[in-house]
Amino acid sequence: KVRPKITLSIFLQMFALGLLG
Repeated sequence: KVRPKITLSIFLQMFALGLLG
């Protein structure tokens, strides 16, 4: 089973890139 930790990590990275951009 895949836990949402991976998805959350990617989401946080995308959010961080959005702030930097």
